[in-house]
This record gives sequence, C-alpha cells and structure tokens, in this order.
Amino acid sequence: MEEIKVANASGYSVREDHFEIIAKKVAKINKRGKTHIDLNVTGEEYKLVGEAYEKFVTFTVTHDFSNLIQGYKILGRKFRDPITNAVIVTENVPKSHRNSEFKCDHCNTRRAKKNLLVIQKDDNVIQVGMACAKDYFGDSIFSTCFYYEFIDSLEEEINSGNFYEGSFAPRYCNVVDAVALAYEVIKRDGRYISKNDAEYSGNVAKATSFKVNELILKNASPEKESIDYAKEAIAWYLTLPTDSAFSYNVHQILEAGFVKISMVGMVAFIPKSYNTHLVNAKAKAERETLNTFSDGYAGEIGEKITAKVVVTRIHSYENDWGVTYINIMKDENGLQLVWKTGKCLKEGAIYQITGKIKDISEYRDTKQTILTRCKYQIEE
Repeated sequence: MEEIKVANASGYSVREDHFEIIAKKVAKINKRGKTHIDLNVTGEEYKLVGEAYEKFVTFTVTHDFSNLIQGYKILGRKFRDPITNAVIVTENVPKSHRNSEFKCDHCNTRRAKKNLLVIQKDDNVIQVGMACAKDYFGDSIFSTCFYYEFIDSLEEEINSGNFYEGSFAPRYCNVVDAVALAYEVIKRDGRYISKNDAEYSGNVAKATSFKVNELILKNASPEKESIDYAKEAIAWYLTLPTDSAFSYNVHQILEAGFVKISMVGMVAFIPKSYNTHLVNAKAKAERETLNTFSDGYAGEIGEKITAKVVVTRIHSYENDWGVTYINIMKDENGLQLVWKTGKCLKEGAIYQITGKIKDISEYRDTKQTILTRCKYQIEE
C-alpha cells in the first residue's frame, strides 16, 4: 500500500459529515473503477464552533497499485485548469516534466487534452494522454484515473474550505454540561419528565431533554454546584454494568466526553437515576446502622414479606400494554407500601398481601417500600 503524502503529517482533517460524504464517494469510485482506495481514520477531536462543538475526523488515504501492469509506475498527473488554462501538476511529478510541453509522448500530438499521466519504467519517464495510456495499462488505467482525480479534488476542497454544499454538521455538547443542565431542569421542575411522558401529555416541550436542548442552544452555562453533581453522577453511572444496548451506548457517550445535541435524551435521565441511587444508598446505610426497620421501610430489597394493609390511594396510567395501577397501601405499622400492577385493588379495603420487595424510595418526604409479584386476599 502506498500512502499519499500531504502537508499535514497526520493526514487530512475534516468535519465528520464531510468525512461521511468522502467515504461514500470512495465507495462509489472503488465500485466504478475497481480501485482499492482506503480511508484510514487516525483520530477524532471536538472543536468549539459558535455555541456548540463539532467533531472532526483525521484520516490518511492509501491505495493499492497492484492492478497496474507492464511494469509501469504512475508518478503523477498534469492537467489544465478549466478556467485559467494553467497547467497544474501533482506533487510527485518530477521537475523534468513540470514545465515540459503539454503533449502526449506516445502519439506525439499537441491536441487539446485535459489530463496527462506521468509514468515511469526503469529510468524512462514519459507523459501520456488518458486515451493513449490504455496501450500501457489496459482497462486498469480507469482505476488510476479515478484515484488521481479523487485525490486532487479532495485536497482542493479541503484547502479551499468550500467543501460540500448542503452538508450538515452534527453539533455536540460536553456531557458534563449536558448532565449538569439536566440536573438544574429536574430540580426546577421537581421531577424528571421523559420524552414518552411528555408526548403522552400532548406537549413534547415538557420533556427534560427538550428543555436541556433549548438551554444548550442558548449557550447556557450550568452552575458550579451542578457541574460537581454531574461529574459525580457520571462517575457513578460508569461503574454500572452494560447489560443492555442502551446502557452500553450511554457508557460510550460518557467516555467520549461529548454527546450530540439531538441525542441529549441519552444522558438527561442520569441525575434522576443518580438521585435514586443516593436515596437508596442512604436508606441502606441507615438500616445497617440501626439494624431495624423502624427507619420507615418494611424490609430489605429482595426480601419476601407478608403484611396486613389498607389501600389508601390508587393512581393509574396507560401505556403500550394497557393500564397500570399504582396501589398505595399502609401496613399496621403505618409504613407505606406501593404495588404497580395491571390489577386494581379496592380503595379503602383491607388486604392480606404477600410480595417481594423490589426497591425502596422516597417520594415527597414519604418513604415507600416498592413491592412486586404480589398475592393478596381481601379481609372481611
């Protein structure tokens, strides 16, 4: 493989949307010309452009010349600028042929030509037109032509700064800022609102991620307290297992340090999850210290309990699987138990209930023991 030498030793550096266009162009050229052009990504970096970050990809270009035949090697290309008619040469054209006549050495004509290939076999260097080059390379010349035209156009577009019209650069935000702003939105609203809940209510603008997006686009800066909280929350989340595709993707985003503004929802939930973790960790620590359940919970997570309860309130909501009922109960010790299920108990009724403790939480200063897989019997 022969690597193309460019001014930047690390290769080309373009915006990620430009790189995607280049990759598609290379795939098309490879298919059409049967070439072996490879784009080798050597690095990525995020640069602040305006109010948001944009990702840039650094890469080199290599090409396999093994399809050339008859022992000739292509050194470079000479071509006429379509506007000025000036003769332009590529980097590896030897000095002896940079100022030579713009003619084909094979047919020895000065007919109007757009491109000449400068080729070498042993010590013999000649320049030939594209049509005559078939005598030297056969059909493989088309592969080489596509290759050189691609390299020329790539360098010209990068150097001019006028890349591709209509391309769109995805914008990014620092993940610490995104999580910190989500923390502030949740703190202000009193709760985290998912996109699904917002859509169900008929107002997408209520979603926490939507509000965070607005703040990012307004170039809002989170408070130092929020930034510190976000760093702690991110460090905690990175200790969690990546059992699902979602958690794996969130880990990748957090480790990269930047998130697409359009995907802020992937990290906006973290303050809510971290807060639940802190509440549960505090409750667990209190139980371990007191070694009793007098702290307001009916037992340990994972424990199976049986209790006599009265149903105090019932809430419900619809989802893709039907209606979910939130049965809120109180046991004989005054502890609050919650069972989310498709079954609706009778408000005010007394039940003998057996279930497994799924979780513990605190809602509006009231400690709740969350049950699952319950069996129940109404008391007469």
